[in-house]
Amino acid sequence: YPSLVAIRAPRLSTGGAFGGLSIAEMTREEAQRRDASKSGRSRTMRQWALLVPERGIPLSFDEFPFQEAWYSEEVAEAREVVWQKAAQVGMSMTSWRWAARRAEQFGDRVIYFFPTDDDVSDFGDQRIEPSIVDSPFLRRRIPSTSVRHKHLKQIGAGWLALRGTQSKSAVQSVDADSLVFDEYDYLNQKNLAQAERRIAGAKAAGRTPRIRRFGYPTVAATGIDKRFEGTDKRRWFVTCPACDLEQPLTWDENVRWRSVEGGEVQRWGHDRYDDVEQVHEVWRCCRECGESFETPDGVPGPIHAGRWIATAESDVIGFHVPRIIVPRTDLVELVRNSRKSAPHDQEAFWNNDLGLPYSPAEAALTHDAIVAAASRGIPATDHYVGRNPRVAGLDVASERNLSMWVDELLPDGT
Repeated sequence: YPSLVAIRAPRLSTGGAFGGLSIAEMTREEAQRRDASKSGRSRTMRQWALLVPERGIPLSFDEFPFQEAWYSEEVAEAREVVWQKAAQVGMSMTSWRWAARRAEQFGDRVIYFFPTDDDVSDFGDQRIEPSIVDSPFLRRRIPSTSVRHKHLKQIGAGWLALRGTQSKSAVQSVDADSLVFDEYDYLNQKNLAQAERRIAGAKAAGRTPRIRRFGYPTVAATGIDKRFEGTDKRRWFVTCPACDLEQPLTWDENVRWRSVEGGEVQRWGHDRYDDVEQVHEVWRCCRECGESFETPDGVPGPIHAGRWIATAESDVIGFHVPRIIVPRTDLVELVRNSRKSAPHDQEAFWNNDLGLPYSPAEAALTHDAIVAAASRGIPATDHYVGRNPRVAGLDVASERNLSMWVDELLPDGT
């Protein structure tokens, strides 16, 4: 059927970036993909993940009970999932396992995007390769004859490509069925739109593409925070053992501490201290009755028994993951971090500890502030009268003079 070959060849040739396969080889691969999809549900996401240990230790939810939902079929099969997260919440292995399973079990071509090529190398050396070495299952699915290097791995009938987003050519060189965006706010934003389009071919071919985005938030209403706002906003709810109130665990409502032994109970916004480092005791408790949620190390308690509850309506699944939902997180460190006053320290606390966006007071710009500055008490419609529009940009810096640029937009476009 010459006409059929002529139609299929251009689409298949786009996969050359996945190992430089010939058309005949890729035709065989398409058959493998179909076979993989037929038997792909023989293992659930959780069953599959149990075959891929981390540092030789099988998957367990004892330390991170909130991760269990991430390995559910609902989340694994969802078209799009967003995690707005803090540091040290176990996202790296979750994303690697999901991407590897899509390749191995369903024959997907998966692209895993990182901010830089150095991140690709570090993630491969520290996460991917050790888990392959420790997994007899993965070693069988990645035989010695398969492609296996830092930027490209053949896993079963599928492929996993790992790419930095610094280079437009690297982003554009691969088409895919599934995408993973790691540290979304730190990806090269100029190339991000091109990366998002890598699944256009899968859509055109009638396959269901899947996208995973996660990372620390930076500024409100941008990046991962903007993506999270468009999700069902799932938060970790904990039930108080004393009054039965089910509540989302948050920094301002559920965390208490004392600076000295026997001192007054303090909380966010009501914190009195002489020494930033002076923190005697910190605990999480019910926002209504004050019952503590803490238990001795290793003993499951209310935080372990929490559950994810959607707080908005959306077809996109989203998780907010602050460090305070980790049962054995270092709460003393969090209080100390919250007390630091330098803008970069506050930024790190909000972004990396709470998983929330942060804008310092001197950098925040609200609509009301713009209107007030533009009108200076005069109705905004009267603040400028001229033939052509004018725009201004102001760059505020702490270690040099500010700079300002004013443009008049002429009719010819200059």
